[in-house]
Amino acid sequence: MPGRSRIFIALTLLAAAAGCDTGVSTSSVAWAWAGQLNSCATTYDRRLWCWGENEGSNVGDGTTDSRSVPTAPSGDLKDVTFVSLGGGDTCAVQGGRLLCWGESSGGDGDILSMQSTAVPNLQAVMPDPVAAVAVASFTKCVVKVDGSAWCWGSGGGGELGDGRAMDSGVPVAVSSLSTGVVSLLADDSGMFALKDDGSVWGWGVATGAMRGGPTQPPGSLVPVPIVRSDGSPLTGIRQIDGQGLETCALGRDGRISCWGDVSPQLLGVDHAIDVDAGDSSAAIVEIAVSDGSVCRLDTRGAVACAGRNINGELGDDSADPYRPTMGPVAGLPGRALHITAGLGHHCALVEDLTLWCWGWNDVSQLGLGDTTDRSHPARVTFQAR
Repeated sequence: MPGRSRIFIALTLLAAAAGCDTGVSTSSVAWAWAGQLNSCATTYDRRLWCWGENEGSNVGDGTTDSRSVPTAPSGDLKDVTFVSLGGGDTCAVQGGRLLCWGESSGGDGDILSMQSTAVPNLQAVMPDPVAAVAVASFTKCVVKVDGSAWCWGSGGGGELGDGRAMDSGVPVAVSSLSTGVVSLLADDSGMFALKDDGSVWGWGVATGAMRGGPTQPPGSLVPVPIVRSDGSPLTGIRQIDGQGLETCALGRDGRISCWGDVSPQLLGVDHAIDVDAGDSSAAIVEIAVSDGSVCRLDTRGAVACAGRNINGELGDDSADPYRPTMGPVAGLPGRALHITAGLGHHCALVEDLTLWCWGWNDVSQLGLGDTTDRSHPARVTFQAR
């Protein structure tokens, strides 16, 4: 995603200067990713940290104990450029190598293995350099550096996108996505790819949404375009994001379009519909979707959220269980550089390179040392090593 890439490059340049007279601490946050019940972040000492639910060894520290504060996965992972947190697995890209840990990351590359591994495991099944990864339940997809998409694992519902409803222990090429893929997304509504021409494609089991509009069956064994209500495909998209049964796309024109279980009023929407992006005098550069709530970040660094608010997802201390319009998040200490979302929580990286999270926290997915929900942002603390 172009906007996110520019920010990451800028932060990487700052990281290279860490230790010099820049005011940047080695425990300052460089980037963050959130998943269903977990979160991970990199800091300026080049290390990866993860926290939250750990029953399936999602944190990767060799245990199954939930971690309420940022914890380094075993092996002291450094120079990680991308992380995807699925329902039971976590995967990271390190120098083009793919490492995974959790419920189904112990395969040997020859057979489909559901073996759990509690520490980061090099995925020998994918020896080619990768740029990004998307993790679903027992299925993994990657974007190779050449822009092609490949998947392996559980494929009985078409999750592999190769036209067959069957599993594969080795990566298979996703049909019609041999070039131009810039990002992948896995959520409970299926698998999605964003291409460099701004189009969005989906495949796999459709839980709460249908691929390709009302005329398509629920689900597809191969990628099909995501469309609007009139059947026209989504175009001009710069980012896709989703959690649970809601998936959204941010257009280069600032429009936010969503499908799936979009809100309590719109359940199982089988095509993309525009949602209220709120009033802003600045362009929207990023969205973060949390299965019922959507937050947006604009060029001024302002964050606003709308949707479900059962666990404080809107971050404004309000008690309303649902709000259809965007409202500002309260209490961030400065301009935000990046936002991310899990199944019921959001996090924002702000300009002083601190990370602030809010929302659902029943298994410590906020990383604050407890299991108390937060209806406003609270700072996540990282210990320099």
